[in-house]
Amino acid sequence: MAGKADILKHMRAKHVGVFLSAARLYNVAILVRRTNTASLQHIGEPYASPKRLDCKAKTADFDVAPAGCRVPEAKRRSLAGLVVDPGMVGERAYTDGKYTKAMEAWRSFATQLRPEMSSHEKQKGLTYVPGGGLYFVERNPEDPYFGCVKFTASSLITAGKCIHGDFDLYGIVDMEAPAEIVRVKEDRLGQTHARSPKFFDVQNFVNSRIGVAMILHGSQETYASRHEDDDLDVFFPDGRVDYAGPSAARIEAFYQREFPGRTLFSKDDPAQQIKGRYISPGTV
Repeated sequence: MAGKADILKHMRAKHVGVFLSAARLYNVAILVRRTNTASLQHIGEPYASPKRLDCKAKTADFDVAPAGCRVPEAKRRSLAGLVVDPGMVGERAYTDGKYTKAMEAWRSFATQLRPEMSSHEKQKGLTYVPGGGLYFVERNPEDPYFGCVKFTASSLITAGKCIHGDFDLYGIVDMEAPAEIVRVKEDRLGQTHARSPKFFDVQNFVNSRIGVAMILHGSQETYASRHEDDDLDVFFPDGRVDYAGPSAARIEAFYQREFPGRTLFSKDDPAQQIKGRYISPGTV
């Protein structure tokens, strides 16, 4: 059963220290959803970058050679922890039950992929992803990362990097007023994005200390109307590290114990619409 003793399976010891420092500096409790264990091996590597808000495709749990791969086993790189095309790697790349969810997410994400990049033959004749596209699937069967989704900020194909899991925040709780939950909404990367008052402070601190932009969007609290099953590591300003989960009921009980009076937004609760930085309620 998951618990706080498992934390180093989901982030490095250095990362634990960074989150504790941020919690202490800003007097907040930071709740972090556990990332794919296999993603840790890719963090900070030159061939990979974290998932952005607009990448909804899933990371593989296990390393599987995609059908058609022609890379010798000794030269093939591990796809575990990287975003992949589930149709190429199949069910064996995922833990029980996740393949169906991966396929559902893929159908939504695939609308961002250019048809001109749908085969290796087509890719060979291109220098840039057409139309300013930022994502493509590595379809060269002789590439060590065959089957991986790659991100390129410039659309230059040779600059494409594999994508690993990010640190997905569940909540940032101001310990001076733990019952209060506020948010704003905005458009970011073509997606509706919500965030809380101290999000930018925590994001900038954690990302700069880790050296990789591992926090790329606002917390789950600012989107969700109810708790769901999850595994959360929780960092308190007094240096305590705790665990909440794995069921929605246990997360709800954790909130009632640690943050009495704090409830998630109902489905139709309004949020401030904003452009630019959000500092505190009532200042925009």
